[in-house]
Amino acid sequence: MHLTASSQTIGQYQIPQAINCGVPLSQKTAMIDCFLQQYGSYITVCIREHQQFIQVLSSLKDAHGTRLVGFQLDPDSPAYQHLISDHEYG
Repeated sequence: MHLTASSQTIGQYQIPQAINCGVPLSQKTAMIDCFLQQYGSYITVCIREHQQFIQVLSSLKDAHGTRLVGFQLDPDSPAYQHLISDHEYG
């Protein structure tokens, strides 16, 4: 995976576009849906932009079936604290 010079709008955020195997990461929904189906675990992928982590891909959906993306990870959350310290969270 690599970040391109191109940017994309996710929610209200303008962030670098991440590409995986020639496809924008934000479009890899089949991959995370398969993981959810096989393992029963939800996945959210964030891209770091300065001190923010923006959700660009998620298997979490709202009541209408819309994926929960385009949100900033709460700086007070344990996940944020791990990620900002360059540790994986999961």
